[in-house]
Amino acid sequence: MARKQWTRDEFLERLRASIAQGRPIIGAGAGTGLVAKAAQAGGADFIAVYCTSKARHKGFPTSIIGDPNEITLELVEEVSRVVKETPIVAGLHATDPTREVEEVLDRFRELGCAGVINYPSMGLYGREYIGGPVSYQQGLEIEKAAMELARERGMVAMTYVYRPEEAEYFAPAVDVIVAHAGWTVGGMAGAPPTMTIEEAAAAINAQIAAGRATGADVIYLGHGGPFATPEDTRALYELTQASGFVGASSIERIPVERAVMQTVEQFKAIPLKDVNS
Repeated sequence: MARKQWTRDEFLERLRASIAQGRPIIGAGAGTGLVAKAAQAGGADFIAVYCTSKARHKGFPTSIIGDPNEITLELVEEVSRVVKETPIVAGLHATDPTREVEEVLDRFRELGCAGVINYPSMGLYGREYIGGPVSYQQGLEIEKAAMELARERGMVAMTYVYRPEEAEYFAPAVDVIVAHAGWTVGGMAGAPPTMTIEEAAAAINAQIAAGRATGADVIYLGHGGPFATPEDTRALYELTQASGFVGASSIERIPVERAVMQTVEQFKAIPLKDVNS
């Protein structure tokens, strides 16, 4: 089967149709073909490929191991071989001082990506990781320019934001804002809780309100923190203005941990026949 080539308009229409039907938009973080294929079968609205998937599938907490753009390109190539019907969104390390953003965007487009998202981002990692001769504000400017370039290439531009002022800054340049509530808790490698559901919801609402105040036509989703399971997102939709959820650890790590552990426990629970009989 040939891969569907999504245009920006088609992709956005897909997302808005889900909202119109009263169904949340679900972005499934998946850095392996198997997880991505399963997420597609489960009805994900898009597959997000992040460099940190490599750490998750090695059994480590979410972290960056190696060159982010190179890792993401490698993972996108794997995912795109088996995901034919669902839009793929690639994490773009826009402030990488060793690459031209235009070349990375073109490579993602060649591999069939319908969109990009700023990850790893200055807002989350800061200059300590991002590197290069950039300040926090310069990093945001680079990422915003990259999102504008993506839209010029017919791709959907998504951004993570971590503070209300970032939502306000990025809103005019993107199609989707993912309001971040911190590192995902839960599972074997999750972050320790730092906020209650109510506190995380308030943080997400503050980010969404700041973006909406610009008047930009943006879709708002939530991510992270205590919103780690499908049941958790019930509170996300009740307490915030988010129209959906993007999961990474929540899709490709925590469910895999649980499923494998439970399956092995079930296998182990089946007794042998009586060896003395």
